[in-house]
Amino acid sequence: MSTSPAAVPDHEQPARRIGSAAYRRITLALFLAGLATFALLYATQPLLPLLASDFGVSPGESAWSVSLATAGLGAALLLAGPLSEVGGRTRLMHASRLLLPASRRFHRKPARLSQLIASSRGLICDPAMWCLFGIAGCTMGAFVGVFNALGFRLESPPYALGVGVAGLVYLSYALGSVSSAWAGRAATVVGHRTVEPLLVVAMIAGLLLTLSSPLPLVICGVAVFTAGFFGAHGVASGWVASRASLSTGTPGQASSLYLFFYYLGSSIAGSLAGIAWSRDGWPGVGALTGGLLVLALSCTLALRRIPSLLEPPGPDPGIVGY
Repeated sequence: MSTSPAAVPDHEQPARRIGSAAYRRITLALFLAGLATFALLYATQPLLPLLASDFGVSPGESAWSVSLATAGLGAALLLAGPLSEVGGRTRLMHASRLLLPASRRFHRKPARLSQLIASSRGLICDPAMWCLFGIAGCTMGAFVGVFNALGFRLESPPYALGVGVAGLVYLSYALGSVSSAWAGRAATVVGHRTVEPLLVVAMIAGLLLTLSSPLPLVICGVAVFTAGFFGAHGVASGWVASRASLSTGTPGQASSLYLFFYYLGSSIAGSLAGIAWSRDGWPGVGALTGGLLVLALSCTLALRRIPSLLEPPGPDPGIVGY
């Protein structure tokens, strides 16, 4: 007697196959959810110079329209992560995020405080997690800081671009779709610990290009900087979930902590970049965001010395593993 797929428990269902109709629905649903979230969070970013002039506030004060949104999301994620381990990621996202098919291979975690404390302790005591959280906060802080101040720079002399023309530079966000996919494939082949430092170096190179005066070089620098950021974030966020699956079995909770630091960096550095612009112009923004990227690079190099959970510790501490 055969058993219908609907009668098989979720955690025993086969995984969604790449290329299947269900897999395409998942990809489309997550793309639309990500697009909507990004649009809601950063809709005011190209308009910060207008907000500053129309309301008579400083660039740092206008940046709070972005920082407060990301801070609120970061705080909410601290609750959403543990809830996803209890009720499932799909159920938590169904209110939006409706195209998603039912979960498969999800193992529900007991809704006990002791379980939450134990998993939290396991994540907090893992030095690799702190390095990844540092990468999240520093790279996202640098990214938002640059883009928060970029509109002010492009609308000021010697460029004096209009709001509409200056806003076109934000289309470079689309490069993230390409760079994150490429970075994920590269990390699978040569290892996360090799790819992640190179992506942060790409961000630093792009930032240095923006310190030049010719507008084409500035735009080129922004493009390189953006591609490096989305690649670095894609690799680091996947690394967090994979390592947590092997250590505590709570990838959702680990991802929520990662995103908390991610948006914390956005909220703090995004506002500080406005202050840096007011005081020292673009060199001040470059010094602030460059310092954050140096810290992020230090975290990526520290990860190379932390043993992988997939390989025994030794002279070479797991270049490919998590």
